[in-house]
Amino acid sequence: MKPICPSIITNFGCDRNCWYCITNRVDPKRFKQDTDWGLLELFLSRDWVRRKVPISGGGDPLYRLEENMDWWERLFEITERLGLDVDVHTRNIVDNPDFWNRINRCCLSVDGTDSVPDLANLVDPYTKEFSRLVRVVTAETTFEDVFEMLAFCGSNKC
Repeated sequence: MKPICPSIITNFGCDRNCWYCITNRVDPKRFKQDTDWGLLELFLSRDWVRRKVPISGGGDPLYRLEENMDWWERLFEITERLGLDVDVHTRNIVDNPDFWNRINRCCLSVDGTDSVPDLANLVDPYTKEFSRLVRVVTAETTFEDVFEMLAFCGSNKC
């Protein structure tokens, strides 16, 4: 069987209000359920699971990170025991080096280049490269925004 890469969807909420997000139309907390940790570990331990687990959101998985650290700690216990890498897909930059040290890769989405100077915490200290930066193009995006992002990526080897 071909390996799959399951994605864990969190329902922690979000304060970004992105026009393209499903949580603008459906409250993620309405569908919030407690995590069945035993079942999750059994599923992730299967041979057909790739060695990484992306965490994305019904909202943003890093929304109110400190309030949700118990959940993250349980997840890290399982993934570390199973030798799985954890990737996170987010729009939030959080100042928590201990958390980032346990993350394999971050896919950070930004709407504009005004967020770029705040990305220093997501640069790998050894390779000096971003994990992954996604530029979200919206109706408000101008050609100047696109050219500025291309220039930024060209100078930083994005």
